[in-house]
Amino acid sequence: MGKLLMLAIIVAIIYFLILPRWRIKDKKDDKNVDSFVECEKCGTYIDVKNAIISNSRYICEDCIKEK
Repeated sequence: MGKLLMLAIIVAIIYFLILPRWRIKDKKDDKNVDSFVECEKCGTYIDVKNAIISNSRYICEDCIKEK
């Protein structure tokens, strides 16, 4: 009975101390994911880096060229 209790304590330590650190590392990778926004004129989704802000709205380059 003592061996089973000791095994349960070791498993609990591994679960609560080691596994959460691996989960945190996985969440950091989400920062590399690019954000997409919808163009207010044509409705297509474009990368935020390529979007142009006009009158507090995101507009794609193609819609700006059509002006």
